[in-house]
Amino acid sequence: ALVIVNGHFGNQAPLEQAQACIGLAPLAHSAGPMRGINRVASLLLNGDTGTVRGMLAGMDRARQQPDAPVPTPESAVGEALVRVAIGDTTGALAVVRRALDALPVQSPRVFLSEVSMGAIGRSMLLAATWSARDDAPQARRWLSSVEALWAHADAPLRAEVARVRQLVESDGAP
Repeated sequence: ALVIVNGHFGNQAPLEQAQACIGLAPLAHSAGPMRGINRVASLLLNGDTGTVRGMLAGMDRARQQPDAPVPTPESAVGEALVRVAIGDTTGALAVVRRALDALPVQSPRVFLSEVSMGAIGRSMLLAATWSARDDAPQARRWLSSVEALWAHADAPLRAEVARVRQLVESDGAP
């Protein structure tokens, strides 16, 4: 599964911004300086949940400002994974939904980037998964979107979509 590991663009090539992985370790061990969500993931893996919670709370406060930037699809996925790891599925869902809801106002270059498109699909899949139990209309909305986006994707991605479809159809029951 493609998980975006870098929430900033900087001078890094797209391949440095994405890695095939499961879990948080690649977030914390990505190439380049430890910034943003990469630093938060590193702190979490080192057991510093207090600092992680404080940093995430600071991010939440910053987002309440009128001129707050919308999270990129890449940073939303990384932050969502960290939030789920500390038990904040509600916060994780809010982050990916905010990024997805902002797609109509994103720069067109977001849709030309393989990294961003992978993160958009992953965000839709996560939103469908986390909405399945409590918000069936939202779960179906994001499932339908990722099914369209990944209709011709590689078999492992289609298998993930099928797994989430089964979850959504069972109203979130495992």
